Amino acid sequence: MYALEILMYFAGLFAGERLTVEGYTLIQKIAGIWVIGHVYLFVSVLIFDFVHFINGRFLLFKVFKERIIRKTKICCFLIFLLFIGFQLYRGYENYLHPKMKTIPFTFNKPGDQSVSPNASYRLLVASDLHLGYIVGANRLRQYVEFINSRNPDIVVIDGDLIDFTLRPLIAGKMDEELRKIKAPKGIFFVPGNHEYKFNPELKLDWIAKAGFTILKDSVVVIDDNLTLIGRDDRVNKKRLYIETLMSKADLQKPCIFFAHQPGDIIDGYRYDIPLTVCGHTHGGQVFPVNILGTLVYTNVYGLQKHDDSYSYTTSGLGLSGFPLRIASDSEIVVFNIEIY
Repeated sequence: MYALEILMYFAGLFAGERLTVEGYTLIQKIAGIWVIGHVYLFVSVLIFDFVHFINGRFLLFKVFKERIIRKTKICCFLIFLLFIGFQLYRGYENYLHPKMKTIPFTFNKPGDQSVSPNASYRLLVASDLHLGYIVGANRLRQYVEFINSRNPDIVVIDGDLIDFTLRPLIAGKMDEELRKIKAPKGIFFVPGNHEYKFNPELKLDWIAKAGFTILKDSVVVIDDNLTLIGRDDRVNKKRLYIETLMSKADLQKPCIFFAHQPGDIIDGYRYDIPLTVCGHTHGGQVFPVNILGTLVYTNVYGLQKHDDSYSYTTSGLGLSGFPLRIASDSEIVVFNIEIY
């Protein structure tokens, strides 16, 4: 089994671009599920070995007959296998059925509750679609339908729209599907780290032609009411200094700061931006990465308050590496914004 997995991995590594898109997609999906399954199986074997070691030292089960112990071991191990299989199935289901999270957000909230807002917007944020071999054209079609069914005024894709190469996107004519996204106030894209893998300029040009306004260290103002600030990804060492970017915006007006990686949340806090939105983490995607992520980022997932500022890190729509979401959900986030 391990030999077959290794052969499949190297087939994808060295022959991926020579295979058909369908063939490489199949290898990616099988190998991804296989790797996670083997990791969990390895952990379960370690647990059994540990129990066996303890029993050898302290004879915890000496009162039981060898035959009963043997049957118990077999039953326990089968239960472990079923549990692993269930988690893999559940992880695939979590990916197939994204959730929608709705968050109300108010700028300049008045003390008088009878006052009506001057402007309101439905801002939809989707991050980490990772379009490519695993997340293909059929899946994108479902994403677009899911997004349009929420009737957003503004759509922001917060990085990692593309997984690695453009080849499967061009073959699947995914640009045509992306043009079907509807948002009367604008459709925007903030670069992520995966846009900087393999021909970044070509990718950003493809994204622009697919109908997105690219917020790459730039600022856009909606109806003279709401300012969107888009930060280029931190893997681009030539991105603008944060002071230069923030000088482009009137920070006294309602502003939302978008950056792909949560490491940039600190800049939103430093400039007292009311709301900073990030992605990148996938909510951990597979257990226990979601726990380990808390050691790296201050906000791995969800809404966080810091003084008078908020940040939201979304777990994203798609996934990378493995077609599974174990202990994390696929999601889009809709901010119901009111400006007074």
